[in-house]
Amino acid sequence: MREIKFRAWENGKMVYNPKPCCDCSETLELNYHLNNSDFSEYTQYTGLKDKNGKEIYEGDVLKGNNNIGEAFYNELRGMYGIDLHTDNIPEKFTAPFDEWDMFEVIGNIYENPNLLN
Repeated sequence: MREIKFRAWENGKMVYNPKPCCDCSETLELNYHLNNSDFSEYTQYTGLKDKNGKEIYEGDVLKGNNNIGEAFYNELRGMYGIDLHTDNIPEKFTAPFDEWDMFEVIGNIYENPNLLN
């Protein structure tokens, strides 16, 4: 089972493991309270790490094999994927878990929005 962690974008800075307004014991309850909190945006840890061992969160910008993309949750497949941005034509795919370590986290869409341009 993967570790459940969140981070939140608030007032121009990233806050790791934000505390919701309550003592939440279950992931769904925590997810609800973070969604309805004062944080402008929050993202969840994917349970995956990049080639340098850095944790990958939703919204992280990843680079690998001359491609740049954004980590996202693929609701249809029930797993995390990478939204590749190649020649300004986005292409979403879900990388097998053993391929995520070919990518490197180079930022995130909140602190570095220009990385996907």
